[in-house]
Amino acid sequence: MAGDWIKYRASLGTHPKVWKMADILGSSVDIGRRLLTDHNGALDDKVTRDVTRDVTLAALLRVWCATNEHTEDGVWHMSTLDTLDNAAGIVGFGSAMAAVQWAIYDPQQQTVTLPNFTEYNAPAKHGARSTGAQRQARYRAKLKLNSDASPGVTGDVTGDGREENRRVKKQQPTDTGSTPTEANPKPTKAKRKTALPVPFEVTPDMIVWANQHAPGTSITLEVEKFQNYFLSKGDTRADWVATWRNWMLNAQTYAGRRIVPAAKAGPDFDDLSWTQNLGGL
Repeated sequence: MAGDWIKYRASLGTHPKVWKMADILGSSVDIGRRLLTDHNGALDDKVTRDVTRDVTLAALLRVWCATNEHTEDGVWHMSTLDTLDNAAGIVGFGSAMAAVQWAIYDPQQQTVTLPNFTEYNAPAKHGARSTGAQRQARYRAKLKLNSDASPGVTGDVTGDGREENRRVKKQQPTDTGSTPTEANPKPTKAKRKTALPVPFEVTPDMIVWANQHAPGTSITLEVEKFQNYFLSKGDTRADWVATWRNWMLNAQTYAGRRIVPAAKAGPDFDDLSWTQNLGGL
């Protein structure tokens, strides 16, 4: 679910504070004894620095996930740095975070604060988790603040000009008096193509149309030919009724071009009607 995610920078593994925490954890004899079996020295005595860094990153992720889930604003109340140790699963991890100022312990208030935690995360406690739209709004506001604070040369020259042009265009009426929605209508969604329905049904309206536009055709025969043709080809169409109408128009055109057999040339020797005009001969 979206609420189970927190922000994790890809470059975190090369952050100087991560290296510093890895040095603190790697040089600790107490941590070495707890994390390694049958070892009474520092963690660095048995593993490489890359391993210690990866352990640090994994523990940081556990602490941030716990903070995101169980605090309202990145502040642990009634807590000490041992609270972060419990979340990380490593003794002394809270002190390492405090050493690089990623955790601030207030003994009087009994709180542990993770600075700037809500800038990149949205804690879930008491429904404080923000929506994606709210985070985008904060991000855009931050960009605008940075742009206003230090505008570049390009922004000074072209930014105001483009904004002014947009305002002028909005104020100018169109020649037809139509609204922006009427002048630029949204494109209609293309109808999806489908295979020929079987059986292909001819409605009464289609029969009336065929009698008016293709009177020289046999509707029953042409429908059968139409259906056999497209089923054999496996074609798809967005409008099968319109396709059928084109078929009928073509059939009507072909019917008008059919060749009528010409009359036989020369005498018909099988015709005996001349015998009736012999009279009294």
